[in-house]
Amino acid sequence: FPVTIRTNGLFTAPIAGLYQIYYNGRAGSVNSQMQVIIHKNTNVSELMWEAPGNTGVAHFGVSGVVKLAAGDTLQASVVIGSIQFDGNNSWGAAYIG
Repeated sequence: FPVTIRTNGLFTAPIAGLYQIYYNGRAGSVNSQMQVIIHKNTNVSELMWEAPGNTGVAHFGVSGVVKLAAGDTLQASVVIGSIQFDGNNSWGAAYIG
């Protein structure tokens, strides 16, 4: 089932069901705390990656399964720290049933 993430980073579920979600990113600094959250409908945390400072982390990835109703939205946000998002990084959702 095709999935579209708009240029503003917002995904809207076209139909109800289970979706596999993922986030792959690159830490902008290993010297400060970092946190990325994928929110459902702007306020429910569905997937999170977090690391304290001085971890030596560079690239990271997380994934999970979320139940969405038709019209529910997902959006990835850098909540704390500096996360680089470029051509080597991505996030998305795929309908699985």
